[in-house]
Amino acid sequence: MVVDGNSSGNNDFRYSIRIPYVRTGTQIALVVMMNPATANNLVSDSTINNVLTRIYNERREVKEVIIVNLYPLYETYSSELELHQQQSELNFERISLLLNTVDFAVLGWGKPKGASARKLNEIKYHNHALKVISMLQQADIPAFKVGELREDLYPKHLGRAPFATLISEINLDYLSKKLRGIL
Repeated sequence: MVVDGNSSGNNDFRYSIRIPYVRTGTQIALVVMMNPATANNLVSDSTINNVLTRIYNERREVKEVIIVNLYPLYETYSSELELHQQQSELNFERISLLLNTVDFAVLGWGKPKGASARKLNEIKYHNHALKVISMLQQADIPAFKVGELREDLYPKHLGRAPFATLISEINLDYLSKKLRGIL
């Protein structure tokens, strides 16, 4: 496992976490979630465990999973997310570099619990999602989701979706258009 992260002031940031499977495979999956909760190079968490189990079971061709987030800030409670512009820009730069190494992406950033439209605007939530979608489109990376979009806009949080709900392709053009309609 390889973790790319740093600290700034009282905040900790994780840009990516790379986890190889102990099996033969040919593909690398990029998973895009909302923000890191607690997983680091020493300890996993339930969301990471659920993501790894899902991809391991559903996508036998995957040899490694790289997990990134819309926000690199460690925060257990999504309602407490903050915008850290400098780290966000660095996060997008690092995601962009990773796109050269992955075969497909699974989107699962959900929606911050109880977040108002004002809060989503304040932290530039839809802008961050649109930025990642645009990067995936430009790199021609196929994208997937679990189940249906929440509120026809948010890919379900991967740590909470039941395993019976399978990974399916997502139409990035459709999602991009919906997000642009909000901005």
